[in-house]
Amino acid sequence: MDNELLLAILSQIEEAVVIENDDNTIIYQNREINLEDFTLNKVIKIPEGYLKIYSKNLNKNLLHKDKVTGLYDRNALETQLSVFEEKVKAQDSTDVITFIDIDNLKRLNDTLGHYTVDQIIANTCKIISSLIRETDFAARYGGDELIVIFRNTTIDKCLPKIEFIRKTICEYEYYVKTLNKEDKMISISCSFGVSLATSKKSYIDALKEADEALYQSKTLGKNRVSVFKK
Repeated sequence: MDNELLLAILSQIEEAVVIENDDNTIIYQNREINLEDFTLNKVIKIPEGYLKIYSKNLNKNLLHKDKVTGLYDRNALETQLSVFEEKVKAQDSTDVITFIDIDNLKRLNDTLGHYTVDQIIANTCKIISSLIRETDFAARYGGDELIVIFRNTTIDKCLPKIEFIRKTICEYEYYVKTLNKEDKMISISCSFGVSLATSKKSYIDALKEADEALYQSKTLGKNRVSVFKK
């Protein structure tokens, strides 16, 4: 296999960011690499010898998770933002940032109580987690606001998946008891705001754009996906 083709393929593999051939020459975006930050992932035989593929030591198990939802918490999100931004710039790639807000949360709290609503939020997060890739990143931003970062992709590719997540959340039904002791079957909806993180834009700016798009979804009637437009 041609080395340039192999490098192109490897650049699409999440975390496969460092390549070392059999004469110990390190190749990675023409930058110096400290191998202490990486672990050996696999060895591939090529005509000229072997390539050793290293993975960045991003141990998700060390990141804190939110106790209610099981998603990563806001501290974990803030820890990862700089990592994601560095990768986008180094690889000249794009990530899709999605702000998600559960609609009518105050009304739900007033009729069902906070404990029941917490269970609904937790189940919503389980639905989201089951529908995203292992390489994507989901976190609870605060309250009923969630963030999903779809790694190394584009908005056009992601929109069908985001729409599917929205519809799946809407189709789920909950059998609950209200604060008035009434049995009730309910469903919920979520509003989505979407933006694109690029190598020419800070991740914080991309987050703000997703938040603006979320606000647009809310003002247009909720339960919809809006993409940020300048």
